[in-house]
Amino acid sequence: LFLSGDEKSELNEFEINCQASSFAKDAHNLRNSRDERIRLIDKRTGEAQTAMEEINEKLNSCRFSDQNMEQRMRRLEEIAENSLKTLHVSLYHLLLVKQIFSNSI
Repeated sequence: LFLSGDEKSELNEFEINCQASSFAKDAHNLRNSRDERIRLIDKRTGEAQTAMEEINEKLNSCRFSDQNMEQRMRRLEEIAENSLKTLHVSLYHLLLVKQIFSNSI
C-alpha cells in the first residue's frame, strides 16, 4: 500500500481523531463507572443508616420496657416486704392475745 504525503497526513489525522475519541469514550465510561459506584455506595450507606436508626429505636424501646419492668418489680418487692412485716406484726399480736387468754383462764 503506497500513500502520498497528503494521504499519509489524512491517515495520521484520522488515527489521532480515532484515538482521541476512544480516550474520550474511555474517560466518559470511567466517570460514569465512578459516579455509579458513588451512587451505589451512597444508597447502601443510606440503607445502613436507616437500619441503624431502626435498631436504635428498638433498643430505646427495650430500655424503656426494662426500666418500666424494674420499677414494677421494685414496687412488688416493696409490697411483699410490707405484707411480710404486716404478717409478722399480726402473728405477734395473735400470739399475745392467745397468751393473754390462756393466762386468764
